[in-house]
Amino acid sequence: MSAADLKKFNLLDFPTVIYGLVSIINLLGIKKGKLCLNADLVIGYVLRKNREMKRDPAIVNENPKLTPPNLCIVPMAPVPPSR
Repeated sequence: MSAADLKKFNLLDFPTVIYGLVSIINLLGIKKGKLCLNADLVIGYVLRKNREMKRDPAIVNENPKLTPPNLCIVPMAPVPPSR
């Protein structure tokens, strides 16, 4: 429904589905809390395509004191069990 229709009929529009995203990162040699991935990196880079951590300037710029491993980030999602 358009914003004009909502206003015309004095209605409110709110989401009926809420989606949560949890990032779990486990990299050998990188201590807990040391790797910084801001929302732009997680959503814009990680979820859209595989990225090579060491060569990605955005990840390197966000973590200037850290040398990321030369690994690809691979998004994973749970698969529902088959019946």
